[in-house]
Parts: sequence; structure tokens; C-alpha cells
Amino acid sequence: MSSDQVSPKAHPSRPTIAYYHDNGIVVTNRYLTTKSRRYETIEIAELQQARGTTHPGVTVGLVIAVAEAAFVAPFVGVMQSALAWLVALLALAIPCVVGVFCAHRWPAQYELLADYRGRQVVLFTTRDRLEFGKVARSVRRAMEAARRPS
Repeated sequence: MSSDQVSPKAHPSRPTIAYYHDNGIVVTNRYLTTKSRRYETIEIAELQQARGTTHPGVTVGLVIAVAEAAFVAPFVGVMQSALAWLVALLALAIPCVVGVFCAHRWPAQYELLADYRGRQVVLFTTRDRLEFGKVARSVRRAMEAARRPS
């Protein structure tokens, strides 16, 4: 074990400091506990942040809007009437509204990844940007505190 990786048992008198405790997530200088797992802070390394995939409704809305634009543009060019413009705008607006609704209703997940005991794991996921920021900062602070000599 290198000098920068100190066993948590090496500092038995060090008090446990809580950095975050909300929604079933607990981050201390000794461990990170989620709703289903517990990770020793000292064994967490290479902390990374990632975003999950977008909701399929966003992609489908975009694809349909592009396909309809290819069909609607010549239609409006030939018809050249106010009704044709109204139909074209309505046809393009519906998939765009669906895509925007899906993007806001089901945003991509935020993921906190790390190396833990020699393998990459997902420590925490949420769709809430604010909560993710708080947890990520807390884990970074806890990792620094766990590695700091007493």
C-alpha cells in the first residue's frame, strides 16, 4: 500500500465527518452509502462524471421533424397558400413540442463513476442536476479528507 492510500483502520481515532445526508445518500470521510450499496471512501479512485442517453422521445421527435421538413417544403412551394403554411407549421411543430416535452420531463441521467476495488462502478445516478452537484462535491471532499494524514 502506497503512502497516499491509507487504510481507514489506520486512523481509528479520526472522527467521522458527514458531508452529505439526504434522499438515502450518505457521504462521510469514511464511506459513501446509497440506497443499495456502501463504498469505503478510501477505496474510491478516479472519480468521473457522465451523462446518460437522452430519452427516445427526443430522438424520435427530431427525426420526424427532419423527415416532415423534407416532405413539407416542396408541398408549401407548390401550394403557396396560407392553408399550406398553416398545415406545414403544425406538422413541424408537433414533433418539436413532443421532443422538447420529453427532454424536460425525462432529462438524461447524471452518473458519478469511479474505480472501486479495481473495477469501474457507478456510484450514484440521478436526473436532478442540483442533487448530483451536491453529491459529487461531497464525494470529492470526502475522498480528500480520507487521504489526508491526521
